[in-house]
Amino acid sequence: MKWIEITIHCEKKDIDDISMILFSHGANGTNIIDRDEVIDMIRELAVTEYADDRLIPVDEYSVIAYFSMDEDLDNLLMKLKSSLADKKTLIAHQIVDDVLWKDIWKKYFRTFMISDRVKIIPEWEMKGKTIGKYDVIMDPGMAFGTGTHETTSLCAKLIDKYIRTNDTVIDVGCGSGILSIISKKLGADDVYAIDLDKAAINATKMNCQFNQTESIVTVLGELSALQSEVKADIIVANIIADIIIDLAPLFRNYLKDEGRIICSGIISSREQDVINALLTCGYTIEEIKYDNEWVAITANA
Repeated sequence: MKWIEITIHCEKKDIDDISMILFSHGANGTNIIDRDEVIDMIRELAVTEYADDRLIPVDEYSVIAYFSMDEDLDNLLMKLKSSLADKKTLIAHQIVDDVLWKDIWKKYFRTFMISDRVKIIPEWEMKGKTIGKYDVIMDPGMAFGTGTHETTSLCAKLIDKYIRTNDTVIDVGCGSGILSIISKKLGADDVYAIDLDKAAINATKMNCQFNQTESIVTVLGELSALQSEVKADIIVANIIADIIIDLAPLFRNYLKDEGRIICSGIISSREQDVINALLTCGYTIEEIKYDNEWVAITANA
């Protein structure tokens, strides 16, 4: 399958902001190139003598995003240039075939603990392994969500902390389904995974099969597509600040009394905007967690 690949060469301080701008314009996935992180990883692993120099990026910092071929490329580039006008960037683009690159990233995705109880295991590493009670098997495909991004791990830790047996969970913007599956593994009864992207719903269904959590209900569309009688103990929204702000009033329609919202995808510069929106809607802020430039907020109804 072919995609429009947009590369934004930028300053290190702007990487996270640019990532969120690309997602807000419809990116199906992003790849961050940070020369410093690659060099630090090689040093931490003590493999400097054996490291292939080709592993170290030539570009210092850039964000690569992938858009559907249905996009109007000229219009997309114009919108991106406008959104990035206050940043020092260089934009490049090309058409790529995912056959050439879609599996390359797998060599960097390894088994890891995402929370106190939950272990994430790549599907291709499962051969000969015994699955533990809280192990989650993942192959995100083209959907966002391996669990390695700060926003996903922040949400996973908060789910692990607050979820109770037999809870109902709504996962808004489910991506690969990782947070829905974690919720189910940790004891949730009914779980609803919602996303606007068909690729995300397909990835969620596939990962549910890997984890024997097929009872998770997938919904292609917006939150409003979910039946209004569904009431959640926890709503998870790992999306972006603007969408969380827009959805804050609607969340209450799907939340039980004393239910919680766990939201992330929030860059630190937008933290107060999200808090203000939640407070305006009558929620109480219970906990705020940070990881690098990212924020996760837990609020009570």
